[in-house]
Amino acid sequence: MRTAAVVVLLVSACSQRSTPEEVETGAFRPEDAVHETDGAIRVDVQRRLVPLEDMPIVASVMAGLPMTGLADVSIDLTVPKSAGAAHYREASGSIAFRCPTGCALGDNQTQFAPHGQPGIDFGHLALDSLDVRAEVREGHVTLTRWELVSKDLSLSATLRIDLADNLDDSTLDGCVWWKPQPALLAREPKTHAVVMTTGASIDAEGYFQIKIGGRLGQRKLLAQQCRPT
Repeated sequence: MRTAAVVVLLVSACSQRSTPEEVETGAFRPEDAVHETDGAIRVDVQRRLVPLEDMPIVASVMAGLPMTGLADVSIDLTVPKSAGAAHYREASGSIAFRCPTGCALGDNQTQFAPHGQPGIDFGHLALDSLDVRAEVREGHVTLTRWELVSKDLSLSATLRIDLADNLDDSTLDGCVWWKPQPALLAREPKTHAVVMTTGASIDAEGYFQIKIGGRLGQRKLLAQQCRPT
């Protein structure tokens, strides 16, 4: 379902409203988390120890690369409806994705295939921990936290989405910047080479940068310097 896919794309904030007894564990189907009535669309997930390799929707937004490891996912999102139409500009809530330890991007088998291009051999990037959070309110989705600890690379991001009632018309304003670390070159030189040759812009400090623009229905990834100074 489109709403569920957008939720995972935004990956955001870890709500603490549930007690441990209320939090389920294991994989889930995104469509099962979406509950629709005449007055609203509700997305509600409070789940721990989610095996990322069993969540193919993650790979759909990672250029085909799967993630592995166990993550905590927390989603509390409401989209009002009237006369059968969803009003995404009035959506509110939070979304969260947290991998406290031992996660990785790539599985040493799946090729990296950005923008429908031919696949490139890609090992994996070890993520010691990842905590990504966002808020949805007043017509915007704002990435509020990005904390990644990795010996393989430094990677950060900003993102703001101005919501439209037609989700595909929502506008994007974001930036992703990264710098591979010597440990990655020593461990997996082929993966290091892929990270270094994405066509991204590079600044004087050695950070590769991709600006995210366009609309949700037609994203534009631009080789432009956009890292906040």
